[in-house]
Amino acid sequence: MSPRTRVLAFVFLAFAIWLAGVTWSRSTRRTPAANRGETPDAGEVVVPVPAPELVDAFVRSTPNRIAEVDAAREADARRIAVVYATWSEATEHGLCNVPLAGVGRDDFADRLRDSLEACADAAGVFLPRSLGLGIRRADRSLLALDDPALDPIFQLGKPVVIEQSGPVAWFEDDGPFAGEAEPGVPWPTRAQLQMALERRAARHPETDLILVDWGHADADTLGRWLAQPRRYVVTSGPPPEGADALLRAHPDRFLFGTGLTLTPDAARRGPEGVPIADPAEAWSAALEELEALLDETTRGPILAGNAVRVLGL
Repeated sequence: MSPRTRVLAFVFLAFAIWLAGVTWSRSTRRTPAANRGETPDAGEVVVPVPAPELVDAFVRSTPNRIAEVDAAREADARRIAVVYATWSEATEHGLCNVPLAGVGRDDFADRLRDSLEACADAAGVFLPRSLGLGIRRADRSLLALDDPALDPIFQLGKPVVIEQSGPVAWFEDDGPFAGEAEPGVPWPTRAQLQMALERRAARHPETDLILVDWGHADADTLGRWLAQPRRYVVTSGPPPEGADALLRAHPDRFLFGTGLTLTPDAARRGPEGVPIADPAEAWSAALEELEALLDETTRGPILAGNAVRVLGL
């Protein structure tokens, strides 16, 4: 299998997990009101929840492997919380997935509204990389992140977690996103994807926007992103050169994450899909990459505190 085919296959698997999340049952399971920062009903039992020591803010999993992640959490000596990029009755903390295909059809606004109404108990909304790199409008053009039809997602009052762009090699001459998606439909460049992100962010300064995989950006681009309030970054994937300075300058804006992706027959970590044995290996590898960049003042907020605060865990 060629490198281009492997990348496309991994992106397709990630998209398939997201698509399944759109159709998963929206959970009726609710944590006690006091643990959600609400006033409990009379007679409701309030169970104190110890704060996690480590929060993995970006995990994708098919439904049949969530129990495996939970077992790894329970076996670990640390208190670990996991935020799944899909949300269902099986996940304690998860991100809502909403329908994105079909913008331009008469029923799209109604379908999106109904889906967002079901997101009340989710930690936020997740937008996959395929938004911009695959999902089509009704006229077959590529749907962009800044398309006005998606405005209600950013007006929901929930954090929006965005899987933006991809590694530089994906957009080079022999990469999977070079040339055309189909005849007459060119793939966007990394610069075009970044501009769409900035236009979207400028329209919603009141919304918490969280980029996974370090935003696939260099330190200068991330510095400009973090110069504005309510913008965050998940540290899934290899850190860019200069990341240590960014972490020291903005310790309240980074969330630890592995980018763990669990499919029925594979476990991979990060945007390039590095094979791993199990979730515990993903946490160890991601911590090893990040640990040298942390100090006593940044470790607590980045490994857990920021995710608890921003995602309301």
